[in-house]
Amino acid sequence: MAGLMNLLDESHVLCRSTAQSQKNIFELVARGIAATHGELDEQFLFKKFLAREKLGSTGLGEGVAVPHSRIEGLEYPIAYLLTLAEPAPYDAPDNQDVDILFALLVPEESTQLHLDLLSEIATMLSDSAYCERLRGATDQGELLALAKHSLAA
Repeated sequence: MAGLMNLLDESHVLCRSTAQSQKNIFELVARGIAATHGELDEQFLFKKFLAREKLGSTGLGEGVAVPHSRIEGLEYPIAYLLTLAEPAPYDAPDNQDVDILFALLVPEESTQLHLDLLSEIATMLSDSAYCERLRGATDQGELLALAKHSLAA
């Protein structure tokens, strides 16, 4: 999981944010990514997340979602970890609201990398005790440390 660990730093985590809807969540993630990757437009990313969601929910269940998209012209993968102070509606398969989101963007042509990173994220977030620790993080530094600790394991 070393590759995934290298994708996160404090500018790629948002702890205990507020969102009222799935669209609002996508706005937060798109804004966060665009703020640190000036070559990516916030509205473009928002629309990519919405378009991917129309293909099927990226909710994993148990309050966890992994919105993701392949982006033409992107040169490297980008990850963004977000926790919410209160769960928000997401249209997840188990009908539960979500409060942990691990967003992923990968280059359009990186199909295998995309699948590998999604698998790593899903494995990491399938550990309910680990998710509870993420939910307990009170700031971005703590959230990042928890994420990196799990990813290094």
